[in-house]
Amino acid sequence: MIHIKNLNYYYKKNKPILQNVSSNLETGKIYGLLGLNGEGKTTFLKLIAGILFPREGNIALEQLKSTSRTKEFHAQIYFLPDQPLSYSLNIDKYVSIYSSFYENFSLDFFYQSLQDLHIDRNNSINSMSLGQQKKLFLAFALAANTKYLLLDEPTNGLDIPSKAIVRKLLAKSIDENKIILISTHLVKDVENLLDHLLILKDCELVFDMSTIDISNKYKFQYTTESITEALYQETSLANYKTITENVLQEESLIDLEVLFNAVQQNKL
Repeated sequence: MIHIKNLNYYYKKNKPILQNVSSNLETGKIYGLLGLNGEGKTTFLKLIAGILFPREGNIALEQLKSTSRTKEFHAQIYFLPDQPLSYSLNIDKYVSIYSSFYENFSLDFFYQSLQDLHIDRNNSINSMSLGQQKKLFLAFALAANTKYLLLDEPTNGLDIPSKAIVRKLLAKSIDENKIILISTHLVKDVENLLDHLLILKDCELVFDMSTIDISNKYKFQYTTESITEALYQETSLANYKTITENVLQEESLIDLEVLFNAVQQNKL
């Protein structure tokens, strides 16, 4: 579990980035982290990863604080930034050097993922396109097989077939002992994978709910006419996208884009 309590962070005191953020992230789940640009999603991931330190509050991964920066701490966590650094190494050499930091690294999973993503393992990394490099480092991150995996915009810049493959790889990677936290603005790319949703707004964590609880509490529907009792409603070219209270406990597919827009407008 990741315990986050009264987390505050800022570069300048009069310009907070995160304020009084508290949450508990449970193992066995894939979390989605949403927010507008500049709302602190990347900062939040870096704080959990121990790259940045909280100004106030604390983060603990089981018994390990994110401020410890011990070998034991870093062996359990992998943070993949939106734009990973390039290297003047071929793929095999890169893996032989950096996989040693992760005791549960799976070479079989890594090379199978490269195959699935159509990446030639003989390539030099800095000769690859940015999209190919992104797929390479995502395959490495998943193969590292760490207990905590933090992904910053993992599908940004990928083509449609690659996004589908990445979804399959992510689904394969989660188990009851792991936590995967995905920061994204491309919610359609990962919405079917998510077990829990976190939304940052105005420096605070304003939404923290499992997809099961969301389905039980809210009903999502598309209608040709406006619904007066709607909690939130927006129009598209052909219909109304609506959120209502799920009084009758009816099943409906969660529309994360509509949910996100409703939270942004303080409707939920």
